[in-house]
Amino acid sequence: MLASQVIDSATELLQDEGNVRWVRADLLGWLNDGQLQVVVVRPDAKTFTGPLALVAGPLQAISSGGLRLLDVTRNVGGRAITLITRQQLNDLNTAWFTTTGKTAIKHYMFDDRFPKEFHCYPPAAVGASVEARWSAVPVPCVAETDVIDLDDTYKSALVDYICYRAFLRDSEAPSSLARSNAFLQSFMLSLTGKTNADQAAKPKRDPA
Repeated sequence: MLASQVIDSATELLQDEGNVRWVRADLLGWLNDGQLQVVVVRPDAKTFTGPLALVAGPLQAISSGGLRLLDVTRNVGGRAITLITRQQLNDLNTAWFTTTGKTAIKHYMFDDRFPKEFHCYPPAAVGASVEARWSAVPVPCVAETDVIDLDDTYKSALVDYICYRAFLRDSEAPSSLARSNAFLQSFMLSLTGKTNADQAAKPKRDPA
């Protein structure tokens, strides 16, 4: 999907096909802002899965450009890694932070308050590497001929976001503020509604 396709749809809703009130350069900028906001609300909208080299010790971080850790699946070339809570590990061994480092990781711990970080057990030794998945920053569109760095299913959300920002610029007028809020609500609803639809359609085990 090209950036121009989303911008064209937005100009239709804005009833500004000649781009007299809102120039296309502004719409392109808001499109890029919208891509980032989509990933903030839906971290799974743009993901990266691959090897992550660990630093020595228990505290780790995803690569630069990542927004939020989604999963740590396994040691590269080795066994699976399971998610546990830090409290579970503390209950078993309060000194686990000082355990000798290993290259084979058994568990990882994640705290929502620090989305770019996680702890691993045992603490990592130099050379440890895991397969992880995290949400990534979409590549911004420099020109309207650029392909948007999100799936085509997010087109409506991006159109809503552009219109929200366009009317927000005229928010001194009560009617424009109301229309801006309406497009923002539509943007959020399209993303949360997609979440519910994805949950309903995801693969499930048949009842025993």
